[in-house]
Formats: sequence, C-alpha cells, structure tokens
Amino acid sequence: MPGEPKTLPYASAVIVAPATFNTINKWASGITDTFAVGLLCELTGAGVPILAVPCLKAELARHVAFSRSLADLRSMGVHVLYEPDAPAHSRMPPWKKILAELDGMLSP
Repeated sequence: MPGEPKTLPYASAVIVAPATFNTINKWASGITDTFAVGLLCELTGAGVPILAVPCLKAELARHVAFSRSLADLRSMGVHVLYEPDAPAHSRMPPWKKILAELDGMLSP
C-alpha cells in the first residue's frame, strides 16, 4: 500500500521458467491480471535482467501471437532461451544450461 515499506527484496536477475504460452503473451502485451505477470512487467520496466525460458507445445509455438510476443519481449531487453526445433521431450532445457545462460547475461 502507498506509504508502507516494500516487502519484496530487490531482484538482481529473474528466470521465468517454464514460461507458458499464456505468460509470454500476457507479459509481452502488458496484461497484468496476475501478480506474477504484473511483477514481470514491472521488473522489465525497471531494467532488471530477465531470462525467459518458454516451454510449450509445438502447435502453440506456431501461433502468430507467440512469435510476435517473443520479438516484443526481446525488444524490451528480455533474453529468451528457446529452441523451437527441440524434440518434445527436451523442450525445457536442463537447469544447468539455463543457469549458464543467466551467468552469461550477467557477466561483463
């Protein structure tokens, strides 16, 4: 509430994984109807480094809104780790790869 101290610690970086079709599209469009997406929109605007790792069905990935949303998020400075040609069983990269990607983002 206004005038009350903030209760959440400052984020130095954020990983959004697995990022669903719904989350990616709402976030890119600025639809803040949930706390999580609202927070992502705020952190994006604050310039906090964010790594999005979409994980969704190939059919949803072919939807025009998804590719547009990824482009919009990238234009806002969000890093996206997504391999559209990955087989279904490996669409979500291993956490080791996700953490290495984040480390690369944060290294000078």
